[in-house]
Amino acid sequence: MKIQTKDAAKLIGVTTKSVQNYVNRGLLSAQLGKHGLRSQYEFDLDEVITFAESNGIRVDANLIFELAAREKTQTTSASV
Repeated sequence: MKIQTKDAAKLIGVTTKSVQNYVNRGLLSAQLGKHGLRSQYEFDLDEVITFAESNGIRVDANLIFELAAREKTQTTSASV
């Protein structure tokens, strides 16, 4: 599942600027994706969780479920 910078930041408890710095330093991988008229980083949820675990950061399972539910809602709305 792909997530945006703000979601990655929320999962690991840092600012979006910190997430961008992790990408720039090669610590976290991201792809550029289109969101409306803007290009933004997209992150693989599993990679963000792995990054967090390898850096001793606890990820709240409720946040993961929230992201999954949001994606399911967006996917359902898009196919209607």
